[in-house]
Amino acid sequence: MAYLDWTIQDQIGEGGQAQVHLATREGDQTLYAIKRFKNPKRQERSNTEILNMQSLKSLGVNIPEIIDSGEYKDGRPYFVTKYYSNNSLETELKNNCININRIEFVRQLCDEIRKMNNVNYVHRDLKPANILLDDNWKPVIADFGLSHNTDEQTGYTKSGEPIGSTHYMHPKAFEAKNIDKKLHYAFDGYSFGKIMHEVLTGNQLFGFSEPDNLEEYKISFNDLYIGNKVMRGIKQLLSNNFNEVVQYWSKFPIELNHLFSPPFESQDIDSSTIERLKEIYINKVNHTDNPLSNPLIQPDDIKDEILTYLKASKALKFLDAIMVELNESDKVHINENANLREVLEGVGVKSNYGIDPLFSKGRKQSLVKLEILISPPKSQRLIGISILSNTPYTNILLCTITKNDDWIDIDQDSIKKTVIDENFKIEKEYLSIIENYILTSIEK
Repeated sequence: MAYLDWTIQDQIGEGGQAQVHLATREGDQTLYAIKRFKNPKRQERSNTEILNMQSLKSLGVNIPEIIDSGEYKDGRPYFVTKYYSNNSLETELKNNCININRIEFVRQLCDEIRKMNNVNYVHRDLKPANILLDDNWKPVIADFGLSHNTDEQTGYTKSGEPIGSTHYMHPKAFEAKNIDKKLHYAFDGYSFGKIMHEVLTGNQLFGFSEPDNLEEYKISFNDLYIGNKVMRGIKQLLSNNFNEVVQYWSKFPIELNHLFSPPFESQDIDSSTIERLKEIYINKVNHTDNPLSNPLIQPDDIKDEILTYLKASKALKFLDAIMVELNESDKVHINENANLREVLEGVGVKSNYGIDPLFSKGRKQSLVKLEILISPPKSQRLIGISILSNTPYTNILLCTITKNDDWIDIDQDSIKKTVIDENFKIEKEYLSIIENYILTSIEK
């Protein structure tokens, strides 16, 4: 098809090297987009762009299909693709993403970029304006003027010429000529990080800035535990250390699925408890100087069965996983051979009340079968469990112990006593009592 067969209409885009217009052809009511390059010297670059697009289309990447190409004036090249009436991600962001699911769109875009990178193609100019939206509002990657195949010797920019667009290019883009070409896919990873933040928060990151406000992610995540993971993941993609970006981007989209998902341990825990735990931890770790923790404990039975459960508890692993996700080194510590008297009245420790508050609730040394001391991470409050044998009953005393630099005491108002008979033991209602006690203690 010749250029004269196309009727040029309104301009819909312009860059430094080319203009994009709507176009039609005789006998066809379909609207197309025609890209016309301004400089005849762009012939080699335009040929590379066309070849790259044709190759990527054949490999299954969602990009515009080249319908026609050639020269339109004085050797100036052009090519024609389908027109996408839903416009670009840039437009959709201005419309507050009313037509897309933000999280799902990020997944889809990540998949398309990684498809491209995995077959050794690098875009190098990813930004919302270059992400078109198809009829189903899925991402279509466009504008391959700076793209190259990492296995070929063509496609380099001139020495010192940056690759990418302002606000979406890595600082090392100014040194692209000196970076191994096979590592250039990390430039796409960095740009994806910027776009990902913009889609999930509605806010653009300018220059070489990084996200620093977790509250921005509430627009996409009610669960700020996941929002915190996502923010930290984006920071890794936006690292100034190019090698770190190379390594991290190579893990996508598997890593993206991890960022968007709760830890695997939570799958066997009651969902309402998970939400309560995560809310407590995110709020305490991120917004207070003295964050608390919350070991979710579901003792399985009296004495040895409680310890058996604690050692195998997925809930405690979940709590440790939260600390790992928050880049904290502390973990839950359980002293299964605790002696609360020694803890509270140890040599050199000032105690106002010591063990006395438990005496009035029935604690006698001869009755103690087992005492457990739980030390949640990031907390000055410990949780004590005393299991007392008083045939034919078993008593459980729960208490909260406050620990400061020069004193340690039982909170008298915190003591809770549960008397277990055979029926109560069978029903195991005391398990929820202990669980709720621990969660309540953590929240205080």
